[in-house]
Amino acid sequence: MPVDAIALAWPSGFQGVYLSEQPQYPFAWINQWVQPSLLPQGQIDENAALERYQVVQLFAAEPRGDQIWYMVGPDQWVEQSFVSRVDVDPPPAEVAPGGQWIEVDLFEGTIAAYEGERMVYATLFSGGRSSSATPPGLYYPWYKVREGKMSNPDVEDGNPTYYYIEDVPWTIYFYQGYSIHAAFWHDAFGFQRSHGCVNLSPRDAKWFFDWSAPVLPEGVDQVYIGSSTPAPWVWVHYRSPFEPVAPPPAIPE
Repeated sequence: MPVDAIALAWPSGFQGVYLSEQPQYPFAWINQWVQPSLLPQGQIDENAALERYQVVQLFAAEPRGDQIWYMVGPDQWVEQSFVSRVDVDPPPAEVAPGGQWIEVDLFEGTIAAYEGERMVYATLFSGGRSSSATPPGLYYPWYKVREGKMSNPDVEDGNPTYYYIEDVPWTIYFYQGYSIHAAFWHDAFGFQRSHGCVNLSPRDAKWFFDWSAPVLPEGVDQVYIGSSTPAPWVWVHYRSPFEPVAPPPAIPE
């Protein structure tokens, strides 16, 4: 391999938030540096700035033409594309009372862990690009593994879409080859980046892996999950703020 084809990659230090109580307002991460406006579509506050990965509360939303503006503080308004929003949603009907489940919002680039109706953790993820989109649906995980290789064997080496990555940690497969896993090679969380999987920062991936049932005992590196084994349902959906959210789909009998 030529030297100029190799570059160092530093894992992201980003991590989401553990929620000790149910959020009372929608909240969000600032997904790129922005200066807030004093009013929706109004004058920019030159003395204020919001940094990427900063957490903000969303106190109000105002439509302006084909835009939505969120109030994130007194006299601070930010246009919708600068934030990745998190809302608390009810569990799918398949979730047992108090049971674990995971919500993946493809539009916002956010993922949340629930125990019954209570959200306990939320963070940003990177889903599939349009050519390899993460499939919406309601899924039951089938395999957990602490570390393993990932590749697309149907694509030849040299093809721009080819990839082969060793030692990908903290992986939860929820549908065919689609999984929730750590991505130590980029820091684009909140934006589309993957080949279809749900990419998390290493710290977030470890949190989801350790939290989700079945918990792997010390010395056990993988487990296949049957339909009778407790595990968190994974609801993947596309929720645009410009359209009403659809309820979780029911699993056919």
